[in-house]
Amino acid sequence: QVFSTGCSNHVTTSYQFDNGSQHITAEGAWALAPSAGFRMQYLVNFENASIEFDLAKTPAVTIHHADRSEPVTFPPVSGYDMQIRHFLSAVEGKESLRATLADAANVVAILHAERQSLRTHQPASPADFLRELGPANSVVARLRLSGPALGRSKRGPSPSHRR
Repeated sequence: QVFSTGCSNHVTTSYQFDNGSQHITAEGAWALAPSAGFRMQYLVNFENASIEFDLAKTPAVTIHHADRSEPVTFPPVSGYDMQIRHFLSAVEGKESLRATLADAANVVAILHAERQSLRTHQPASPADFLRELGPANSVVARLRLSGPALGRSKRGPSPSHRR
C-alpha cells in the first residue's frame, strides 16, 4: 500500500509492505526557495547497521554500526556515468540490461498509486493499477510484474542487438 500526503510540489509518501512490519517513508519537494539549494539524502536502517547518504557531505555515504561510524568512498564517477557505461555495454552485447520494461512498469504503477493517494487522501495499491491495465489493454500488463528480477534475460541481448 502507498499513502501520500501534501501537494504535487511537496509530497510525503509511506510505502507499507504486505508483512506490515516494514515500511519506507520518502519525501520529495520541488518548490524550495532557491537559497535552500539542492539536497539529496537518505537513511536506511538494517538489523545491524544504518546507512546514511547525504550529497552535501564528503564522503556522501556513512555506515553507522553499533560501536562506530565508517565513511565509505567511491570512485570519482557519477551514478549517471555508471548508467551510461552500463547501457553502452549492453548495446555492445557485453552484458544484459539490469533495468527492464517490467521494472519500468512497476515504477509507473508506484507513481500512479502515489498520485491517486495524493488526490483521494486514501491509501492506494500499485498492484490495483497493474490489474486495471489487464492483459488485453497493454503489452506491459502481459509481463509478470510481481518481482523486480522478472523480465531479465539470462542470455543477454539477442544477436540482432549486438554490433
